[in-house]
Amino acid sequence: MPRPSPASESDAEAMVTALLTASRLLVAVSARSLAAVEDSLTLPQFRMLVVLDGRGH
Repeated sequence: MPRPSPASESDAEAMVTALLTASRLLVAVSARSLAAVEDSLTLPQFRMLVVLDGRGH
């Protein structure tokens, strides 16, 4: 099986740009979601939800 050629510098830059764009989009979605529940969810409650989600509950 032939080995894939290493990515060129322009390919790497395009991938980094795409990842940064996706990251910014996820942060924006998270911020918008938090703003929607800001009045009804306290920071400790949010942290507990994150902990429970990490444990699969």
